[in-house]
Amino acid sequence: MQIVNLLIVVIGVYTVKKIYNYNFRLLLTHLKFNKRLFNNSKSLAISSLFATFSWVLYYEIDSFAIVRIFGSTEVAIYAIGFTLLSFFRSLWGIFFAPFSARFNHFIGFKKHDELKSFYLHVIMMSIPVVIFPIISILVFARPIIISWVGIKYIDAISVARILIACNFLAFISYPAGILMIAYERLKDMNLINLLLPIIYWIGIISTLTHCGIESFAIFKLIVFFIAGVFYINFSLKFLNITLNELVSVLIPYIPSSIFLFIGLYSFNDLFIKDKSREFLLINICLVSFITTLAMGLTFLTVRPFRNYITKTLAKFK
Repeated sequence: MQIVNLLIVVIGVYTVKKIYNYNFRLLLTHLKFNKRLFNNSKSLAISSLFATFSWVLYYEIDSFAIVRIFGSTEVAIYAIGFTLLSFFRSLWGIFFAPFSARFNHFIGFKKHDELKSFYLHVIMMSIPVVIFPIISILVFARPIIISWVGIKYIDAISVARILIACNFLAFISYPAGILMIAYERLKDMNLINLLLPIIYWIGIISTLTHCGIESFAIFKLIVFFIAGVFYINFSLKFLNITLNELVSVLIPYIPSSIFLFIGLYSFNDLFIKDKSREFLLINICLVSFITTLAMGLTFLTVRPFRNYITKTLAKFK
């Protein structure tokens, strides 16, 4: 992943230099303190720092708590699902990152109506990219985890499914979060970042004796869902549409989702439930193949998605 990230940076620098003849030497000579820019950005910087602190409290620190409370075996079980959750979040972060610059472009030129249209377009295009891989891993978490870490970690399957489900609303929470930063909605950002760790840890403390390590996964799902509802409400107000209108955006993807479920269960006998690198690779290839077929059906049945893919591919000709 880090090698890929490095390659992306290198390619980006090369592209900027070749296409725009960007002067990086001139850039370095202008790296200095600017009081006006500092005063304009310090509120957002403080809010981002608070968001980072909040993120650590309800996302990163739970593994340390689990190992102190339960021990190394339980934290290993939890870490399997957490690794899958973090992997998906890294993918979505890469996928949604370019939209930040585009949102800022529209706001900078005060093209708010065009931004609304583009924002809804991003949500529509993101639905299959986010939902289909998550459904695939949820359905076949068992053979994938067994072929990855072995039958001795079978207890990790339920925890992993709960954690993977945390990303279900990523198709709207990611672009909404980017949009809130672009509009500098600091009060809203600070409110949600204050509430999430409080809800998370109160929930864990209240259910720890009954649910064990699953309480960490359950309340991580709950706070992600609360954040998702918050972002949905923000999006509805921004787009000036009703919840029914937003739900109607999801309807065209139902046939592909049904096909995905049928395809996954049809290939059930081909999945290998034994630990091996080769078996893991086979299971991942099967999941990827069926997910790709569902994406292909989406291309055929959802016109906005087909138009977007066609226009994007045309740019490379």
